[in-house]
Amino acid sequence: MDWLPFVWAVFVLTYQFQYWWAIFELSSLPEWNIATFGILLLLAMILFVAGGMILPSGAADYPSDLREYFQQDGRWGVVAIACYGITGALGNRILFETPLVDRLNAVQAGTVLVALLVAGSSNRMVQVGGTLVFGALLGIGVVLATPGSY
Repeated sequence: MDWLPFVWAVFVLTYQFQYWWAIFELSSLPEWNIATFGILLLLAMILFVAGGMILPSGAADYPSDLREYFQQDGRWGVVAIACYGITGALGNRILFETPLVDRLNAVQAGTVLVALLVAGSSNRMVQVGGTLVFGALLGIGVVLATPGSY
């Protein structure tokens, strides 16, 4: 067992929770169009891909060492998380006309860069350190982006 992929799986679950909570905000949109629907569908699909790649889906098809799996295939799930961050920032701009330069997008840019650093590195210390920094940035981003009630 290796703890690192499980932490990234928790990050995906955190994004899923925040995504579904943010769906309630969409009731304030005056109209929906195919672009609105497409962005929401794309965000959901990216989270699905990220979650499916972080941890193996069948023990028979993957190495018995979870660390080895993460080095081979799981890191692509981390790339998907970075894509989610980019798509989310663009989606907020399109759906809610939020500025591209603000506190939330600065934090989101940090998560994207750290995720790409973790995914691109085979050095365990870089992956562990990046995971810890990513978790801190994710926490800040969730606090900034998630209202307590609608």
